[in-house]
Amino acid sequence: QSNMERFWVMNRHCQRWRGPISVAIMTRNTVGKSTKEDLMAKLENMGCQTNKISLQVVQETAMSRKDYPVNTLRNLAMSAVQTSHMMYVDMDFWVSTELYDLLLTQHVRQQLAHDPKLAVVIPAFQLSPDTNCQPNCTAVYKDRMPSTPSDIQNLQHVTATTRGNKTLPAVGMFEIHTNPTGHNTTNYNAWFRQTPGSLLSIPCFHSGVYEPYVALRYCEQLPPRFPEQFTGYGKNKISWIWHLRRLGYVFQQLGGAFVVHFPHEHSKSKQRWSRLPKGLDDTKENPFHSNKVNITKEVLSLKRVQMDEIFVRFRNWLWTTYPSTEVRTPRCDSWIDNDSKLWSSIPIQEDPW
Repeated sequence: QSNMERFWVMNRHCQRWRGPISVAIMTRNTVGKSTKEDLMAKLENMGCQTNKISLQVVQETAMSRKDYPVNTLRNLAMSAVQTSHMMYVDMDFWVSTELYDLLLTQHVRQQLAHDPKLAVVIPAFQLSPDTNCQPNCTAVYKDRMPSTPSDIQNLQHVTATTRGNKTLPAVGMFEIHTNPTGHNTTNYNAWFRQTPGSLLSIPCFHSGVYEPYVALRYCEQLPPRFPEQFTGYGKNKISWIWHLRRLGYVFQQLGGAFVVHFPHEHSKSKQRWSRLPKGLDDTKENPFHSNKVNITKEVLSLKRVQMDEIFVRFRNWLWTTYPSTEVRTPRCDSWIDNDSKLWSSIPIQEDPW
């Protein structure tokens, strides 16, 4: 799913993924045959095999311009899948060149056929933003984006200078500095030693905000659709992973393949999620766990509060709807409790699994 600002990335997806692609695009143009034909023509000019692409075009409205319907678009793209299995990825993550072929190896196919609730985790990396690339960073990043595991290894010895003059490896785990628990359940150290096409079990989750990209069985009942009450930025993919886990999915990471994030400025959705009223911005504290902040209507109207409260309701619904006996991927003993970071006035049920 994407808007037109990132539509150009389809060129790289077509180059790197040799299988069919289902994508949902939000456009400001009038929805209709001509718009879809125009976008398909652009895809053909990019070198894409348009007979392998299912394109869903959605017109932007005043409401969607304010609250980007991220999960609705994901579900729209998912609804057009024609294969027995699917690999989910966001537009700004580029897949490694061998991912498609590795997912089709006999061993991976056998494991997916053996367990309809197996989610194959594709480790997520990020290309570090580099202030030294100004003024043409996009061209630099395009050339630098890794396509193979050896590229990942080589880029770890290349440095990038980020804002604040911090020097970091040019590539690393996605959001390693801003959201380290979002992907650290994936065993990156083991991944570098994994044989391409091998599967390594992820026996437990280290945190409740793990949000990997996965390949999994696709049919009428599975997987569950993305909860569409989540819009814009915040908890929209984490909630889906919670649902998978509650339904009894197991997770195994794939060797020799990855997805990598292309650097870009924060989206309008993330900017809105990060926006805080005067005073609260100075405290940097969770207003629902602080005696220094009054819970006003302005606080309750914050996008971050809205998404966190929807997330709490969704989690509570999962616990009352599905028995914990179905869970096959428990919490690790080293579980990091992120509930204290939720900006919510709704009571949080204790996580029993």
